[in-house]
Amino acid sequence: MEHQKGLIERQNSELLELRSLVSTQNSTLETVSNKTKQNSDAMVSYSKSLSSLKNSESDRKLVNELEQCHNSVKIGNFPILDLKSCDNPKAKIREYLESQGHETKNALLDTKIIPLCKIKEHNKDSFPVLISCKNNTKKTELLNSINKELPTMSTSYHFPSSIHKQIKLIREKLSKNKFSINGKSFNLNEKWILIRPTADFHNLKILTKADSETKTWEFLSTIPLPAADSKELLTQKWGSIKWDCTQRV
Repeated sequence: MEHQKGLIERQNSELLELRSLVSTQNSTLETVSNKTKQNSDAMVSYSKSLSSLKNSESDRKLVNELEQCHNSVKIGNFPILDLKSCDNPKAKIREYLESQGHETKNALLDTKIIPLCKIKEHNKDSFPVLISCKNNTKKTELLNSINKELPTMSTSYHFPSSIHKQIKLIREKLSKNKFSINGKSFNLNEKWILIRPTADFHNLKILTKADSETKTWEFLSTIPLPAADSKELLTQKWGSIKWDCTQRV
């Protein structure tokens, strides 16, 4: 009888130890699970921070590109001359421009010449050239001198290549779709549309006018800069512009 009692006590003791061991293991597993969740949350937070940082860096890069382009003059029809066989086409382009007039020569000081194509592979009589100036005042001086001394040169505004396609799509969407701003409906199908960066280069401003005879551009709205990926263009924010999805012009 005493032997059976002792056996039962040992079994109970072993059972208690086993329960204690299981409880300890469960506690350890819970601790590991909590740490795993904390690490997972930390990784998600880090990933979001990294993504935000990359977007911020991308935004700063685009703003810098916009400012540089805003201070530049684009010539769309610079003559090819003998540049295909030239060792230094940038110097040749500058030399040609400087030879066209005293004002243009002075305005070209401290500028950077950027051919917008591969000249040696170009098969047309003219090609686009971008002239980057130190600031907007210098740009205006150069633009005025080119218009005066090189009247056959076609000058225009230039957007960075990173959003050039998106600007084209924005213009197309504005001209082919009806929309409203603060309750007022707009149809720009037969109007001229001008798209330019705002003064801080963080947004785009939309202006319009009736025709080439109209001298003054009318401000329409501002929209955020488009994302670098054109696929996001249709889902981007359009500021105060509300699209009428049921009507196209």
